[in-house]
Amino acid sequence: MISSSRSARGLLVIVGVVIVFGTTVIVQTHKLEFLRRRTLRSVFLGPRAPWNHTSTANISEGKAFKKTIACELPIPSIDKTGQQKSPRDSDASTCVLFYPERFFNSVGSTYKDQYEISKQVKTEHPVIHMTFKNDTFTTIDKNNAMSSRYPSSLTFLHIRKCAGTTMFRSLSGKSVQVPYTVNKYNRNMIKDMGIIRDIHIRQQRQSAEDSNPDAVVFSFVRDPVIRFLSSVGQIRHMGMGKVKLFRKCHNVLAREATFEEPSLNDRQDEPTNATIEASRALVQCMLDSIKDSITTTSTTNTSSHYTAHELSSPPPPEYNYIEQHMLPQAYELRARSLEHDISIHLMGMKQISSTLQTLVGIGSKNRHARSSRANDYTHGYYLYASILTDEMIADICQIYAVDVLLLKSTGLDSTLCDRVPGVLR
Repeated sequence: MISSSRSARGLLVIVGVVIVFGTTVIVQTHKLEFLRRRTLRSVFLGPRAPWNHTSTANISEGKAFKKTIACELPIPSIDKTGQQKSPRDSDASTCVLFYPERFFNSVGSTYKDQYEISKQVKTEHPVIHMTFKNDTFTTIDKNNAMSSRYPSSLTFLHIRKCAGTTMFRSLSGKSVQVPYTVNKYNRNMIKDMGIIRDIHIRQQRQSAEDSNPDAVVFSFVRDPVIRFLSSVGQIRHMGMGKVKLFRKCHNVLAREATFEEPSLNDRQDEPTNATIEASRALVQCMLDSIKDSITTTSTTNTSSHYTAHELSSPPPPEYNYIEQHMLPQAYELRARSLEHDISIHLMGMKQISSTLQTLVGIGSKNRHARSSRANDYTHGYYLYASILTDEMIADICQIYAVDVLLLKSTGLDSTLCDRVPGVLR
């Protein structure tokens, strides 16, 4: 009984300090730090395959940590009687087994300093998961009863503006995730840390035993240009308080206040010239705000994690992304993995439908909270790639160069940045 109780308590994250300032939570956890510093074992190219912390940063080496697999996510459906049914048949999605830590310790190592700076951006929650019902992982509670405390056999890692709303709304019936509220913030934060810690331990155990995966994590990534436009629309939708975080936008919004709200023609795909101009002004002001926040590194980083090639090259610009929806996808993947060596089944946005069909069933429709084309969402703006100038695209690609690198090194998807020369060093 004592041993079982200790085993159950061992799943909990030991939180040293939790200080709440509004929605900002500072967490120090000795156990997570200990796990993060442990020697990482690779399962990428086979059990215990070594990986190189000091790879030269170039695109070709990205293939060293790329593995194309059939992204089968066969979570069993549970009927109303509690009986397990066979997984629904559907076409498997193609994805890449991606390790954020290995990315940032190899081809993405030049962006590690910028990643640290990005932590200054306030986020509403550290991790969000879609954790599905599963009886294969059990613990013993205080009453000596078996229970599924952290059923993390299949977890959706939410990256902002990458199908999060669609996945949550479509899969909420299969999840044991407790909705986030202000009062439950701390409780869910600690629970999420426990889930990530458990996934890390289980994936390490599976690597050692060469067993079938029982802690699958999946997520989506997209073209950084299209995602940036979606983020602009999201921030505009969230109100003036969010938009004013971007100081270059003050004059743009003040100027617009003297005119009528820009609107689209009767046909949604034909914006007026005024709408195009207003949309470009909104995009440009947000780009200028981020670019004006560039900081420079005055000293040369001589960390052993950097190669001679990287130390001799100028570091990439260090941006302040200002608002959480503007954070690069690569940074979110690392942060939400709590910097553990966790494998993620990474897919492009084109795989959403096939993934939902696998998990929910054939004929299921994507459920989104809103239409990105609706005037009440974008407030009359037309936020599509067709309105962008070449200079705007180049700026976006440079600001999100780490995401361009992620897509190129994994081969997941093409991007508008492919036609922009000199984005990657």
